[in-house]
Amino acid sequence: MGSDPQSVEALTRVIERLKWRISTLETAELECVRAVNALQASEARFRRLLDDAGFPLTISTTTDSTILFANPLACRLFGLDGPNPNGRKMLEFYPDAATRSDLVAFLASTGTVRDWEAVLLDGRGQPRTLIVSASLITFDGQEAVLATSNDITERRQTEALFRTLVESSPDGFGIIGMDQHLSYVSPRLLEFFGYAQPEAMLGRHLGEFIPPAFHGKADERLKAILRGDYQGPSEWEGIRADGSTFPLEINGEVLRNPDGSPHIFFCIVRDLRNRKRMERSMRWAEKLESLGLMAGGIAHELNNAFQVTQGHLEEAEAEGELEPALREILGKVGQGVARATSLAREMLDNSGRNPRNEATFGLNALADEGLAVWRECLPSNVELVLAQGMGLPRMLGDEGQIRKVLSALVLNAVEAMEGAPGKVVVTTECLTITSESLGEGFWPAPGRPGTFLALVVQDQGPGIPPDRMERVCDPFFTTKGHGRGLGLSAALGIIRAHSACLQILSGPGRGTTFRACFPVGTAEPAPLGHFPAKRVAATGILLVEDDDTFRDLLLRMLRKWGYSPIWDARDGADALVCFQTHQESIALCLTDATMPRMSGPEAFEAMRKLSPDLIGVLMTGYSEAFGKATAASFGFSGFLNKPFSLSALMTKLESVFPRNPEA
Repeated sequence: MGSDPQSVEALTRVIERLKWRISTLETAELECVRAVNALQASEARFRRLLDDAGFPLTISTTTDSTILFANPLACRLFGLDGPNPNGRKMLEFYPDAATRSDLVAFLASTGTVRDWEAVLLDGRGQPRTLIVSASLITFDGQEAVLATSNDITERRQTEALFRTLVESSPDGFGIIGMDQHLSYVSPRLLEFFGYAQPEAMLGRHLGEFIPPAFHGKADERLKAILRGDYQGPSEWEGIRADGSTFPLEINGEVLRNPDGSPHIFFCIVRDLRNRKRMERSMRWAEKLESLGLMAGGIAHELNNAFQVTQGHLEEAEAEGELEPALREILGKVGQGVARATSLAREMLDNSGRNPRNEATFGLNALADEGLAVWRECLPSNVELVLAQGMGLPRMLGDEGQIRKVLSALVLNAVEAMEGAPGKVVVTTECLTITSESLGEGFWPAPGRPGTFLALVVQDQGPGIPPDRMERVCDPFFTTKGHGRGLGLSAALGIIRAHSACLQILSGPGRGTTFRACFPVGTAEPAPLGHFPAKRVAATGILLVEDDDTFRDLLLRMLRKWGYSPIWDARDGADALVCFQTHQESIALCLTDATMPRMSGPEAFEAMRKLSPDLIGVLMTGYSEAFGKATAASFGFSGFLNKPFSLSALMTKLESVFPRNPEA
């Protein structure tokens, strides 16, 4: 079959065009495959990027908050079961649905949100604090919110804990920049320096809060901290808002940047005012203890000496042929001994070692009775005012000694007026002492927090100069140019013996207030035990006294009164040896309380173990209360308080052990 050349040529051209088209399609197909592969690779990279992101990431619709995608960290945070959780909505995790609506509305106007702090619920329904960044995107053809978050719950909890510790700590905390300006002050630090608001201190130079004398020390200290030369806390002085200074202790450290460069100084400040007051009070208490020991020892020895003098006076006065003039002289000597004895008793009060006749009583009644006496002898231009607290609990203590405290404080207040007209106000109240009030005034008898019965005496005198405040209770010291014996010192001894405390508030031109604060009594103390005298067949007396002169006087009087036989010893140890030798004949032991080697009570206790029927009479140069308590504790049948009269001794012996007249 023949062919038409033109037809062949046309067919050839068609075939060529078809081949070109096929080639083009193959190329397009290859490009499509390549594009699809590239897209799949990009999607894989994008998915890996989202999955490997170090923060939770979610994509949710703007309309109903349906979750379209969540990376593994988001699934873990919100408890989702996969990257495309079926039907779960972000609204489930908002405690307040309005918060989600506000976020979408804000994104609609701005397109993006950065570092928005929000509280969302995790998969267990627990609130978590998140820092959220979000933007609007189109995902799967829908308008959606792409949100990333950073969980800062633990950081916020740590910050809250740190803030609580800082704000509740008794110490103050401050942050100082490298230019030595304050950038943070804790509430306690504000309190230390007397400011109400942080703005009053922030931005100011460190040097404004310490005296100029400490500026060089501050510079050296900061340089040492920068060098890493830690030196521990050191004592400084601070300047308060009112210009006054106070002692403080500072400990500091430098906080550095990641590259090691210094960033800020962090310091801890401790107010030393209370500690300094306590140290002063401790020193004062130690001084009082030393003075008390000395006063008690002197008073005891004086009582022994007065006892000898009084005994010989009585012996002389018993002579019937004395001339009237001589008898008058001896009477005046006796009056002098009585006054000296009273001073010795006051010294025992001063020592704080004078035991008490304890009972419960009403403070209001005591103050009312005591001031009634004082009103009769006050200057006419001084008014004595009593302000009684209502419903006061009863006080436990020695009523007579508390009257001495009231008298000493009132006398001191009247003399502080220096003849000027004015008022002395005496107040009874139930007072609560707090840690803050312990920082006020001077506490010669250290205070402690709690509730106390307070006896307050306030005058309108010129006040006590600060340099004399710590000496106002010293024995024989006065700010008034004249003194009346031990006064406040004896009152302080009584206060200390009652486990009470004393506060003195004063200042030039504002008078002085004394607050004696006593523990509250709840019940009458148990009565002392009673040990009746026992009658025994033996008739001998063992006399134990370390003062030779007094012992000789007693031996002479005992023989004169018809007691026999009589043995004597200089101390408890000798007395015990003597008793072991003659215990069959000794019926009564008349002994002093305080002696070398072994005391009288200790010796008598040892003797009673050998002879339970032994009768004892105790003599003491300390107080009547001490004698009564010691006698009851060791089983004595009676006691005598030195100096005592010879007739009192005779009466006491008669009451426990009748005389045996010599044949």
